Parts: sequence; C-alpha cells; structure tokens
Amino acid sequence: MAADISGFPRNIRYKQVMIDMDEKMNLGRITGKDVTEIIFRAYRDQDIFLGEMLIGDCQDSDRRFILRVINIMHGNEASESGWAPRTAGAFMDGDTKDQEYHVYDADRRLYNHVVCAPLGYLIGQGDDVQFRSPKTIPSHFSQVRRASNDDYRFLEKYLGNIKLGSLRSGEQIIRHVPVGVASKDLAQHMGIFATTGMGKSNLMKRLAGSVMESGIIGLLILDPHGEYIDGGKEELRGLMHHPKASSNLEVYVTREVEGNVASVKISSTEITVQDMENLWPFSQPQIELLNAVWARERENWLPYIVDTEGTHIYQDFNEQFHEGSIGVVKRRASVLNRSQFITRDNRISMTKTIIEQLHSGKVVLVDLAGASEKEELLISSILARAIFQTNQSKFKNKKEFKEIPTCLIALEEAQRVFNRAWGGIFQQIAREGRKFKTGLCAISQQPKLIDNEVMSQFNTLVILGLADRQDRERLSSSARQDISKLDYEIQTLMTGEGLVIGPNTPFALPLKIDLYETYLKELASGPKEDKKSVDSDFF
Repeated sequence: MAADISGFPRNIRYKQVMIDMDEKMNLGRITGKDVTEIIFRAYRDQDIFLGEMLIGDCQDSDRRFILRVINIMHGNEASESGWAPRTAGAFMDGDTKDQEYHVYDADRRLYNHVVCAPLGYLIGQGDDVQFRSPKTIPSHFSQVRRASNDDYRFLEKYLGNIKLGSLRSGEQIIRHVPVGVASKDLAQHMGIFATTGMGKSNLMKRLAGSVMESGIIGLLILDPHGEYIDGGKEELRGLMHHPKASSNLEVYVTREVEGNVASVKISSTEITVQDMENLWPFSQPQIELLNAVWARERENWLPYIVDTEGTHIYQDFNEQFHEGSIGVVKRRASVLNRSQFITRDNRISMTKTIIEQLHSGKVVLVDLAGASEKEELLISSILARAIFQTNQSKFKNKKEFKEIPTCLIALEEAQRVFNRAWGGIFQQIAREGRKFKTGLCAISQQPKLIDNEVMSQFNTLVILGLADRQDRERLSSSARQDISKLDYEIQTLMTGEGLVIGPNTPFALPLKIDLYETYLKELASGPKEDKKSVDSDFF
C-alpha cells in the first residue's frame, strides 16, 4: 500500500500560467534571476542534464534566449520547512521502508530547480536571425523548451570549416550541426587541453583527417609517442589509413616503420644557438660564448665547438670566457653531435622538403618515438624555426606570401617548452607567428604549467575533461569567452566531449568529437543524408 505523507497545502491551485504537462517539449517557466544567471522551475518528469542548451521564449517580445544548464536541484512546495528530509526519514524507518511512496498531486508539487548561464538571445527567424550578447533578461514566467533545428541555424557561421565532430547539448548529439575550428583563426594559435584518457589523440587524428580532406592549411604534427601513424593498437586506425593519405600525408620517422616513410635527418648547419637555448638553461656567460662562436663560425659553429679543444677555444677568443663555461657548452654540443639524426652533410636534410609539403596544404607527420627527449625537442625546434623564418621571408613579397597557406605546428606535451624561463623559437612563434601565417597547436595535460603570456596567445581553445581545478582556472582566466560558470561541466566531461572556444564563436560551443575509426568508415562509404536525430555513434 502506498503512503501519502505529502505535507503540502491541498488548497493551492495554479492559474493557466503553468504549461500543460502533456506538452513534453516544454520544460518549465523562468522564475528569476538576473543577466548573469537564469533560474527556471522544471517539471520533475523531464530529464535535464548539465551542459544542455535550452531556449527561453520571452513571452513579451520575439527574443529567444539561449540558456546553458549549470546546476540542477530538487524543489518542492511543502507547507512546512524541512518537509523533504522528514518525509524521506519516514520512508526509511519501520514498516514503510520498502514501500512505494506517494505524494499527493506530485507532478505539480515536486519539481526541479534549474540554474542556467544565459549565452545570449536571438531576434528574427530563418536567414534573418541575429545573435545578441545577454544584456537583458527574459520576462517573468517565460517558457523554457529544448532547441529546435531553426534555433541552431544562427550557429552556421561560427562552426568552423575544419570539422572535429558535432554539436552537443548535455548528453544529446546534434549530428546535423557539425562543429570544428576555423582555418582562418589557426595562425592565432590553438590550445588542446585534457587529462590523460579524455581523447586528445583521437581529436588530433580527426583534425588531421579534416586537413587531409580540405588541403587548405599545412599541418605539421610532432609525435613523440608514435601513436598517429597506425593508431598504436591493433583495433585503432592511424593517419596512414586515411583514404587521402597517399596524396596528402607525408611521414618522417626516427624508428623502423613499415610503409612509405622517410627517415628523419637534420643537417648540423641548420642548428642554431636558439635551438640550443630551447634544450638547456644557459648562464649569461655561456650564452655570450655561444653567440661569439656563432658570429665567427656561422653555420659551422657546432662542429667547431665539438672538434676544437677547450684550451684552443679559450685562446681563440682571447681568454674572454672561463674554461668552465667552455666545458659546459662543449659537453652539451657533443650530445647533439652524437645523435644519429644529425648529419654534417649539408646536402642531406628534410627541412626544405617539409616546408614545401606544408605550403602544398599537406599533413606532415614527424614520428619522434625513436628519439631521446633532447633529440625530440631539437628536431621540433629546428623545424618550427625553419617554417617560421621561411614564412617570415615570404612576407616581404605580398604575392608570394598570399599564395602560401597557414602552417599549423602541433606540439605534444607543450608545457615542456612553454613553462621555461629561457628562450626558444616556440615562445617567439607564440608572440609573432600570427603575422607570418605560422600557428602553434599546443597540446597539454597541464595548462597550469604554461606561461601566462604564452597562454594568452592561444585564441582558439579545445577543452576536454580536466580534473585539476588549477588547470581549469588557468583556462578560465585566458579564454576569449567567459567559461567561469562551466567549471563543473568541464570537470565532468566524458571521453570525447569538449568545448570549442574561438575568437569569433558566440560562446563556448559544446562538442562531441567523432571517433576517428567511425569517421574513416563514413568516408569509405561515401556521403550520406544528414540525419536529424540524435546519434550515439561517437567517441
């Protein structure tokens, strides 16, 4: 037998301001609060999820407010304070603990209290719709509902032409609304941030797949883990499995790999003092020594340091530099000289070829899994500097510069080079690269370790799940849009879910990233009709 321990005043009756419960599209009515936070009362039988995007139809105007759910709480209309815990306690004790409970007129008296961040509002319909920032509020008791296809149309110009996945609203995937990043913004740098296991590698493969399809930018991927060529595991696919890999993908390796690949080779004449500074911290006297050797020997500076006895260097420079400084510089130079990927034959180098391939709109994958950490950073530094300086030189000729695409350099474990006090080419590109069509794609698990000045240069952010509060706070302080109220949503993002924030996006766009293997199957099967329903076949 069901018990009734409602505690509600039974004489309450509502006017017709409440929505008919049979209209399942309607979720509830707005009850407050201000331009920074909207609260509405929702029917208890409606499933509403954190991060869901809803529409508040202003009943006194033609404005449609876009609301993002940031919190959900229980609500009730009991006549006595503390009714809910007392009623729960009554059903937990004695003979009633296993009984089904019953509350009189429960559908009206029990409800959900939903807190939303207003993202903005829409005016007009169809092609004439305009988006405005949230500078006003909807009228009292305005109806809240789920978004329709027409509500999403205004997003078309913000979705980006390098597709990554589809729009997400809470746990729903709006597959017919693709979401990505804008190629025109990538010279202003991009950051991809996520805790381990949240889908960064899948995201990068999906990004590279879109670039291979479009050919509108050049993408250099520096892969220290060797997971992008073939997927790394038997059940996964890599970039070599993409149908356009034979024409739009070039691969360079530091280990034995089957397939059409080339070996990584760098000429010692391409190594500069700046590259050395990216590998080790140097004292001021050591930097002065390196610059003095460079000024005299130019491209032969490294062989000179390695091959010349310390005492001779001491004498060659008129005893200006301490023998201890000379010894440190020689030992570090010898580390580079011993690398199997460095050659003294200046005719053998992949650098110029890679730049030509990037300027052709290709994806260039440099697999560094067979290199040490110092070798990996050295090769990355040389390639990044060569791309930047080549684009910089073309800037002088407007016609030549106009013809080259943006070159995006994807750097894994970016905190290793962006948390350091000493110099390096990556810091220079972060400051100046946008002018010369050279963008950085910094991939990191720990954005809190990245220098504040550098972080402020990333105008496009793709944020996946981040468990660490300090990491989320760092991103919140540097994002182009206000994501301070999305802290808990970011913390609870599932694998493959994310937010895209660009310099021109109206707000942080919720994203469900395509599973790369599913994406390849769809490419192989050819174009399909857009589906208007929710699809769960995503990573």
